[in-house]
Amino acid sequence: MSIELRPFTTEAEMKEYLDFATNDYGIAMYQAGEYPTLEVSHRASQEEVFSFYNTPKPGKAHYPFHIYSTADNARAGTLEMVTVERWGMLVGFVNFIYIAPEFRRKGYAMAAMTLMEDEVRKLKLNVIDLNVLIHRAGPQEMYKRLGYEVKRRWIGGYAQHITRVDMRKTLA
Repeated sequence: MSIELRPFTTEAEMKEYLDFATNDYGIAMYQAGEYPTLEVSHRASQEEVFSFYNTPKPGKAHYPFHIYSTADNARAGTLEMVTVERWGMLVGFVNFIYIAPEFRRKGYAMAAMTLMEDEVRKLKLNVIDLNVLIHRAGPQEMYKRLGYEVKRRWIGGYAQHITRVDMRKTLA
């Protein structure tokens, strides 16, 4: 299996991505227990995504990619990395990764994350951060296999329980 990351080239691609990511994020946040209803979760995710993309911060830049299978030129998913300041340093932050159902459990996410590390190195950064929802055990294990370590656990949501895990990898 071989993949490549292809940067977005049009505003239409970015709009399609933001619509999809906002909806996916709203569902995931509801499933994690961050919000009491799906409707409230969708509204909150729209506000959070809008704020994230429209609030300028020093060093912040967006790097959205399509994930393509090179064997059949099929779009297998999407990955977005941003540069952002966290804990006093500029890092690459995995903002979103999505693998289409027919490509899941076949190594596409791991391969995409590995290629994304090269993109982070090109930016002269040596740290990648991400957070993953607590109920997504599969992705957490994948990140651990890729060398990510748990940095902290978030307590949040209307039920005040752990809903997310921050993870970090320092690149060699």
